[in-house]
Amino acid sequence: MNASENTKDFFVKASFIAIIILVANFFCRYSINIFLARHLGAENYGEYAVITNGIRVLSLVILLGCDKSIMRYLPGYLKDSDVEHAYGFLRFLKIFLGVFYSVIFILGVAFCLVNLLLDESGNYLPDIHRLWQHYPGVFFIWAIPIASLWILLSKVLRIAGYPIATSVLSSIARPFLLGIFLVIAYMLHFPMHIFNALGLYFLSLIVITLVEYAFVLKVFRFPRPSLSQMQFRAWLVSSLNLLGMGFLIANLDTLALIIFRILSHYPKEVGILSAIITIVGTMWIGYSAVLIIVQNLLSVAIKSNDQVALQRIFTKSQRIIFSYALLIFLLIIIFGKSFLSFFGAEFSLGYPYLLIYAAGNFLAISVGLTLPILQYSAQNQILLKVSILVVGILVLTSVLLCPIWGILGSAIAIVFAQLALSISGAILCKRRFNLSFSMRYKKTV
Repeated sequence: MNASENTKDFFVKASFIAIIILVANFFCRYSINIFLARHLGAENYGEYAVITNGIRVLSLVILLGCDKSIMRYLPGYLKDSDVEHAYGFLRFLKIFLGVFYSVIFILGVAFCLVNLLLDESGNYLPDIHRLWQHYPGVFFIWAIPIASLWILLSKVLRIAGYPIATSVLSSIARPFLLGIFLVIAYMLHFPMHIFNALGLYFLSLIVITLVEYAFVLKVFRFPRPSLSQMQFRAWLVSSLNLLGMGFLIANLDTLALIIFRILSHYPKEVGILSAIITIVGTMWIGYSAVLIIVQNLLSVAIKSNDQVALQRIFTKSQRIIFSYALLIFLLIIIFGKSFLSFFGAEFSLGYPYLLIYAAGNFLAISVGLTLPILQYSAQNQILLKVSILVVGILVLTSVLLCPIWGILGSAIAIVFAQLALSISGAILCKRRFNLSFSMRYKKTV
């Protein structure tokens, strides 16, 4: 068996396992969202979706670009057996984020004490019902650094050689744990309003993050490295440069949902749009699965300037991503109305908007892993400018279209932004790496 066949077998087997894990993740999340939508109603479900998605946005912000810089530096250090720099980089993350998170934790405690013990007039109000209503506020402040820590720990474990185990833990165990909490609450006849749903969501996030943290401590047992302050400063500058790019690229649909919540006069439409985003998110399962498997390979190929390996990885991953996305797109066309009706009868009204949003996502996915390649290749300034331009397009089209067309305007705005980002990524990859976007890969000796 030659190297090309080995690569093919690796892609097929690893991607198949990753897709199964992410499909299981989708069904867990889909079941949870259906349960919440039916019990909370479209309006409260929309609020729940906005808050939980807002947590994800803020968690990426307070990572300060470290989630991107870790993919740039750590795989190369481990490949070259540069233990000093690899452990030094992890220590940099521990110190830098540890200080930052400590400040957030202290502010969170102060915020919670004020909201739990005082009313508007400044009098102490130890009312049990009011305490419980503000209890998710306690979790909300602490859930932001916890969520960001969860994202970072997952990346560290994947780079360390545990991509499948980490995916099982974060993609299946976390939503499954949330589902167990919801079932227990339902069986105990616990009032299922938005405050309780958010509290259980945050609690499941905290439990899984603690498990991942224990896993990282077990995997990485290393002495304190002796690196210069200049090296630490270089890592810090690189992380901050990657902050805006990573934040903007990863959260277009979340930003669109938040913008629509601000502009919409009908809260129920926010819930319908959230259901649409959840369903169409299945199209990105293949993309995410392939990226989980090849992200280390991409980083190494780019660092070593191996054009042949980069083209091979890109083409084979593009085939898998396109095939999977096409299958999901066809299923959405045929069964999309049924998928929406599971959330409730009122959600099925969003079927036309679901088709528009799904079509735009399919086109955006079809270009393959262009954005991760650019992220790993130090194209910071160019990507940041593109990201700002894309978010500008999203905000402008949303402001112009949402007040007039509602969900339709928001769907069109997201599609425009995603297509602009994907086309820009494809052009930059073509210029920088001379990548071929043909799926008929030609072997290169």
